[in-house]
Amino acid sequence: KFKAGAVLYIAGEGFNGLQRRFMAWSIRNNIKLDDAPIFISNMPANLTEKEQHDHICNEASAIQQEAGIPISLIVIDTLARNFGGRN
Repeated sequence: KFKAGAVLYIAGEGFNGLQRRFMAWSIRNNIKLDDAPIFISNMPANLTEKEQHDHICNEASAIQQEAGIPISLIVIDTLARNFGGRN
């Protein structure tokens, strides 16, 4: 079952086009995202480094408290850009 919740979008690249992609999705699906609990990073995260991993976990906890709802989805876009050059 799906539960409504916040979305954490960890963008590794394409920050300039990200808002346009969200707008296009919104128009195509006829769903307004204006008040949707979507939280977008402003930089990639090297998820293979403990410090970065811990930072993401702390930010996710803060987002959940701020939104008052749990994070239901974490999007990592792209995995390659957020893995610090590792496989």
